[in-house]
Amino acid sequence: MSFDDGYTEEYGDIRFRRLLEPERKRVRELIRKGESFKAEDILFKPPYTFARWPLKETEKRHLFIQLMEWEDEEKHLQNLKDGVRLFCEEPLLAVRDCGTCREWWFDEETGLISQGGGVNRRRPKHAKVACDTDRGCPKGHYDRPKGLSERNWAAVNHYVEWNEVGCPHPECPLMRRNWKWIGMCFKRYGHPAIHGELRSSSVG
Repeated sequence: MSFDDGYTEEYGDIRFRRLLEPERKRVRELIRKGESFKAEDILFKPPYTFARWPLKETEKRHLFIQLMEWEDEEKHLQNLKDGVRLFCEEPLLAVRDCGTCREWWFDEETGLISQGGGVNRRRPKHAKVACDTDRGCPKGHYDRPKGLSERNWAAVNHYVEWNEVGCPHPECPLMRRNWKWIGMCFKRYGHPAIHGELRSSSVG
């Protein structure tokens, strides 16, 4: 589905996408002016709500809260910016799970697991991972690793999948915002050397 970018959520059989702050401000202003019908016309239709009409009043009340409250909006955006930059500069490291790094001996020149006699080499117990040394790791420490969240991995995969033909839903401010930042990062830091669907499990 063209909206499968990690930012479509579900409430029962209803799918919805949260509003960004400018859109929330616009809706609040309509409500303040007594134009709730205009606010509903924005909130309960695509690209924010995907459902069969008519919606029940209980559904509208629940959706209103979900659509209009997004305390970690900036956190998700910062994760996207930082994670895409790491993905561009250190693509193999970005997709490497920290647990895997602690278990296996990696050749940091190639980003691949070292081999001996054609067999993957396990990390010796006495050998520190890069993040436990003074040199450090671009991904940070395994206790709090940097990198794209599952939601933002989906956003990046969505961008890579659709980029050649263009944003499938430019009418959606949230998708437009994410595409802008992903595209800017790819242009500034270079497109990752890895292609295909990629996902990291070291960051939730």
